[in-house]
Amino acid sequence: MADSTISNLPAGAPAQSTDLLPIARGGSNYSLTVANINALASSSITVGTTTVSGGTSGYILYDNAGTLGNLATTGTGSVVQATSPTLVTPALGTPTALVLTNATGLPLTTGVTGTLAVTNGGTGVTTSTGSGSNVLSTSPTLVTPVLGTPTSVTLTNATGLPLTTGVTGTLAVSNGGTGVTASSGASSVVLRDTNANVTWNNSYPALTEITAAAGTTTLTVASTFYQHISGTTTQTIKLPDETTIPIGTAYIVDNDSTGNVTITNNAGTTLAIGTPGAAGYFYSWGNSTAGAQWGGYGFVPANVSWGTAGMVATGQSITAGAGSFTSLLLPGSGSGTVTVQSAAAAGTWSLTLPTTGGTSGYFLQTNGSGVTTWAAASGGISGPLSGDVTTPSAGSNVTTVVNTNNVPSGGNAYSTLSYSSTITPTVTKAITRYAITATGNLTINAPSDTGDNDTVYFKILSSGGSYTLTMSAYQLPSLETVISWPYTMTSGKEYHVIVQYSALRSQWQMVQFIGAY
Repeated sequence: MADSTISNLPAGAPAQSTDLLPIARGGSNYSLTVANINALASSSITVGTTTVSGGTSGYILYDNAGTLGNLATTGTGSVVQATSPTLVTPALGTPTALVLTNATGLPLTTGVTGTLAVTNGGTGVTTSTGSGSNVLSTSPTLVTPVLGTPTSVTLTNATGLPLTTGVTGTLAVSNGGTGVTASSGASSVVLRDTNANVTWNNSYPALTEITAAAGTTTLTVASTFYQHISGTTTQTIKLPDETTIPIGTAYIVDNDSTGNVTITNNAGTTLAIGTPGAAGYFYSWGNSTAGAQWGGYGFVPANVSWGTAGMVATGQSITAGAGSFTSLLLPGSGSGTVTVQSAAAAGTWSLTLPTTGGTSGYFLQTNGSGVTTWAAASGGISGPLSGDVTTPSAGSNVTTVVNTNNVPSGGNAYSTLSYSSTITPTVTKAITRYAITATGNLTINAPSDTGDNDTVYFKILSSGGSYTLTMSAYQLPSLETVISWPYTMTSGKEYHVIVQYSALRSQWQMVQFIGAY
């Protein structure tokens, strides 16, 4: 409807003529201009053709299909108009439509219903697990999450993954794994047992070929196990600095050159010299110092066979280092040992043996250059000392024994002497002879002389009884299994004893005992 004029409002109406009276009609708002407010005196008003004489307090008037009606109000404060009203704590109920673009203070726990979709900034779910901050997609930090079984995950920067429980399947060799879960099958990775042992058929260490050039080859932790030397001159192999290699590192040095190969430690100290055809095994048993903890062994070369039948070498000689090999011990098949030993100051010479085993009774003689031959005895004492042995003439190599403190006075070397005690011979020449008649038990001590190969001949007659003979402090290498002291002599029998001093053994030794004839 068009704007209408209400006149003659009662006193007490709005104080100004421009005040408006709101009227609602069919959802539209209208304004009613009130004029002559001071002239209103009647108790009713006429709107259009409708007279309103009363109403309900607090209600508002509105056009109800051409009829003036009134509506109840709620709340307090100013009348609300459609455009940009300001409402104070209104209870809006359930609006048919509501745009909250500029709304604030909405309580999420009670002010919303439904689930906020991800597309609108929500989670799309109504439940959560765990505690702490909400997780956003870019670079979140999760604390002890249980991820379940992700559809996909990239662990490029992951750490602390427990291999025993955190992975499944078998890591392929191409990815740094073994490709197997057990040590079996061809080309499989070797696994050790619970005792750190590994069993395999064979292994193939690498080899380095070295041509001898009178130079030095220095090994390192990266050097091969086998070092093979060939050529026609010498070469030096220097082992690594032991502080740079693991304990147990080992090398085999095989010399197939025609010159010597010297093996040294890192400081250049010689450990071994390998002659042509020799080979050695060298290992480090410690790495706390640069080169003082090497051990090693020599291998039997190809031209030597060693088994239950003995050792056979096809080379020309066996050579030992100075002081390292001074005796050759030849044990008997049943008992005893024959020792071949060089003198301390051995000199330099060669001993050449005869080509045959010789003839019975022959002795081994030398030509002065070490070449020996068998020869028949042509003089001297070759059998028992009997009465036909005459007193030798005095000279540089022969002496007679007369009137010494150790021999009863009154006779010479072949006199019949009564003697029944202990004698210690005095030796002043290379050959000394004693002729003694024993009238009681007799002991002959070793002389104090220490001249190499000095010899004493004893002719002893047991007279008037079966007396005992004791050779004291003499070595008996060939007689100890058939004679023992004291030896009982037969009365009236003659006995012959030859003793000789050996500087090599530093001892007097018996070389012949003949008796009872």
